[in-house]
Amino acid sequence: MKRVLVLGLVVLLVIGSAVVASSQTREWTVYNTENSGLPDNFLTHGLAIDPQGNIWIGTRSRGLAKFDGENWTVYNTDNSGLPHDRVVALAFDAQENLWIGTADGLAKFDGETWAVYDTGNSGLPDNRVDALAIDRQGNIWISTHMRGLVVYREGGVILTGVQK
Repeated sequence: MKRVLVLGLVVLLVIGSAVVASSQTREWTVYNTENSGLPDNFLTHGLAIDPQGNIWIGTRSRGLAKFDGENWTVYNTDNSGLPHDRVVALAFDAQENLWIGTADGLAKFDGETWAVYDTGNSGLPDNRVDALAIDRQGNIWISTHMRGLVVYREGGVILTGVQK
């Protein structure tokens, strides 16, 4: 599957297991574990760009990578509050918090602290999060693997959609 993001003059593609960048000069750069700080060549659909231009990349089994154009920072279960190293979905809210969908819960990262939401401490009906989207009102829409759609409102209200 191919995913394309267009930001100004830079185009980012996720093709299979590589991150590729191109500018209008039509030069391509492939980032992988052999030539960068990317921790895994098996990437997920988790790809987001924050307001500062940092690129955040979810991996299948090695956590979350942040690339600022020069330096790579890797967040995983050993060095952060991530609940799982399989990071499948990413979204930024209006306050620039990064919401992270993983195979074992939902994490919120404000740049310093981590909060984790799972079936044990919230109304999340399934720990496996497959997709995230944030609407204009700031509601976080969460697609779970087997338990339907959930909407989270920062006021602490979690409503679940239709479930099987």
